[in-house]
Amino acid sequence: MAAGLLTAAGPALAQFRLEISGVGATQVPVAVAPFRDEGAASVAVSQVVRADLERSGLIRSVDAEGTLDERSAVDLPPLRARGIDALLAGSVTRLAD
Repeated sequence: MAAGLLTAAGPALAQFRLEISGVGATQVPVAVAPFRDEGAASVAVSQVVRADLERSGLIRSVDAEGTLDERSAVDLPPLRARGIDALLAGSVTRLAD
């Protein structure tokens, strides 16, 4: 009897609406590469920078392939093809103090 009632009811219809407004709707995709020589630091500096940028709400970080620094030659078309708008790269140098 119960099975007959369930099949007689027909399919259920539902609607779902999601509206994003504010900062989350306009996040800029930025590739963050591991910094050159960041192994010399006690903390992965690129990870700290990435976390800070993501907490701003304006940046959506994307992994970059390989380690890059300020002197690296970058092939931009493949990054643009992945939807990346900017690239962050650098190096870490330990100071005497």
